[in-house]
Amino acid sequence: MRLHRTGIENVEHPVAWLAVVTNNLCYDYMRSEGSRRRGGEGFST
Repeated sequence: MRLHRTGIENVEHPVAWLAVVTNNLCYDYMRSEGSRRRGGEGFST
């Protein structure tokens, strides 16, 4: 979907662009999962 929105004609190296976007989406997902897990653990005072 992102490549379609961006327009393939605007991307110089579509395969590399797709690899970077996929990598960034995976990192974002992993970060959000980690913060969800940490969010459930409260600090004791």
